[in-house]
Amino acid sequence: MRALIVGLTVALVAAPGRAEDPAAVVGKAVEAHGGADALGKLVAGAHKVKGSIVVAPGTDKVAATEAEFTGTTAYLLPDKYRLGLTIDLAGNKIELVTVVNGQAVKTTVNGQPQKLSDAQKAELVRTAAVQEVVQLAPLLKPGRYTLKPGKGADVAGQPADAVVVSGKDLKEVTLYFDQKTGLLVKAARKT
Repeated sequence: MRALIVGLTVALVAAPGRAEDPAAVVGKAVEAHGGADALGKLVAGAHKVKGSIVVAPGTDKVAATEAEFTGTTAYLLPDKYRLGLTIDLAGNKIELVTVVNGQAVKTTVNGQPQKLSDAQKAELVRTAAVQEVVQLAPLLKPGRYTLKPGKGADVAGQPADAVVVSGKDLKEVTLYFDQKTGLLVKAARKT
């Protein structure tokens, strides 16, 4: 009986579960990423992106198709974000540019301004807010974000603690941190 209890205790401790203190998990991650001072200097950045997306059909008569894309993202914290994509859709190049500047949002397709619904604009503002969340250090500032334990998971075969982040202009974002290194290994959110 004692061996069973010890075995269950070891299994429960070793399995990904809920982070008991999300602020401690984030604090460990901040240190693993070089500390709050180093992260605080990362107020702007740019990334190249490449991948494929499934383009949904406009009608039942048109099948969904996969399209390759390349592009760049750039951000300036706390609320500026630019996404520029070149999408190859069946041999047709489509240039998509979205700019978020605070609450102001603009999207163009092939240089033509696009009308966005309020819901689309709000989603793009939240996308910009995620850039600040993944910088980690702002999460430790009192009152700005709410942190709560999330359900841990295996990420790339390694156990990860999860922290669920919410705040103004932000739906929940779940951050996953490698249990061993403390590094941020995944961010997920529902749109």
